Amino acid sequence: MSPLLVFNQPVVIFDMTTSIPKIFSANEKYCQLFGYSLDEIVGSPWKRFISPNFISEAAEIIQHVLL
Repeated sequence: MSPLLVFNQPVVIFDMTTSIPKIFSANEKYCQLFGYSLDEIVGSPWKRFISPNFISEAAEIIQHVLL
């Protein structure tokens, strides 16, 4: 895979040190995908950007990663 393809993918970094994980940073593609600026995204709860249909599944994945 070309390194350029990786940098063109939406990427988000979560702060998992709080009781409610929040977005710590995101790249330009992630901001474009959701239509927000980086300032609007940083500090938002992770659930804000996940479909309600997938929140419980995403929470299980996060718990698995933290263990």
